[in-house]
Amino acid sequence: MTAGVKPYFKGSLLKWLSANYEADYGFSELKINGETNDYHTFRQNIFTTIIPSDIVQFTIGAEHFLTRFPEGNTANLLLLDASAVWRLNNKVRLSLTADNLLNQRSYEYVNYGTLSRSEHHFLIRRRSILASVQYRF
Repeated sequence: MTAGVKPYFKGSLLKWLSANYEADYGFSELKINGETNDYHTFRQNIFTTIIPSDIVQFTIGAEHFLTRFPEGNTANLLLLDASAVWRLNNKVRLSLTADNLLNQRSYEYVNYGTLSRSEHHFLIRRRSILASVQYRF
């Protein structure tokens, strides 16, 4: 049996504050010879944009992954990103973006069954910081 739920929210809470939230929960269950194994997976993203003035904008975001195994143990991963944009005038735009602020490098776990073992290993992008200047002709 497999089931899933995907709630989502996107909107402006105030004139200067907006938020996007998305979650994805999954459940799977396998029964063999009276033995039951169930797995829970949960992923959620939240991004918030703050606009204190017409020329400045800040965005912060988090992404969380959680896997729960039949034995009760879990695997967790949290990623954080941030950005800032300054519009100096109609022609010049400065921005600074930082991805993977916690510099997480991998997400890995091992599942053990009665006669099986499965390894899951995900490599994650390095922390990166990008400063840019855009000029409009």
